[in-house]
Amino acid sequence: MAKSTLAFIVLYLFLTTTSSLPIHTKRATCSSAVQKLVQGINDNITVQKQEQGQTKVIQQELAQATPDLDDFQSSKSKLIDIVNNGISIRTNNQKIAPSGNAAIAGLATVATAQKGELKLVQGLTGKPNTDNPNLSKLQTMFSGGIKQNQQNAKDAASGCTIDSSNDVADDEDEDEEYETRRVKRDDDDYDAAEEKEEAADKAEAAEKAKAAEQKEAAAEKQEVAEKAEAAKKQAAIIGKGGNGGKSGPGSKGNGGHR
Repeated sequence: MAKSTLAFIVLYLFLTTTSSLPIHTKRATCSSAVQKLVQGINDNITVQKQEQGQTKVIQQELAQATPDLDDFQSSKSKLIDIVNNGISIRTNNQKIAPSGNAAIAGLATVATAQKGELKLVQGLTGKPNTDNPNLSKLQTMFSGGIKQNQQNAKDAASGCTIDSSNDVADDEDEDEEYETRRVKRDDDDYDAAEEKEEAADKAEAAEKAKAAEQKEAAAEKQEVAEKAEAAKKQAAIIGKGGNGGKSGPGSKGNGGHR
């Protein structure tokens, strides 16, 4: 009797414990429409990283002692094209987003940010003092846009599972590592530009000092030559005076008339 009671208690405890454990159910695979939306958001993230890279190119050009305006205009046009490409991708994502999808609000946020980004890019002038603050602002905006789209990708696929062949750009650790590398690269590039500019300033100063020395030496040489010429002339004058006046023919006495 005691054995049967013990067995009953053990069975009861087992059933009670297992019934309290959470039941994990596998989420359904996302629909084709959702997977296309996620892929479109990922494509937009790729373009946003291109925006960061092209903005850095312009920052480096304007860090030169004398920026090349032709290079600047070319780089600016390329950045405008990249931003417009991102706008086109986002516009299409809004069109294909299934009704009620959780990413719709986030896509609207990206749309608003892109308008501001395009305006800033179009307003770049090629003047470092004017453009550098705006370029830094653009880098911040592009970085924020990437994070927003990563959240959009998560929201778009909430409640379902993306096919393994369709990568969702939701790896925040990887993005943080990328951002850390980018910031370090920016700092290194800035330091290199500073060193290059400092070396150019020193070279220019040395060239000016050399030119000043050459000018001073030429002036001294000219002064010596002028003094030598003056001394030569003076010696010639003295030489002429040293010959003395020659007596003219002696006068014959008139004498008296004989």
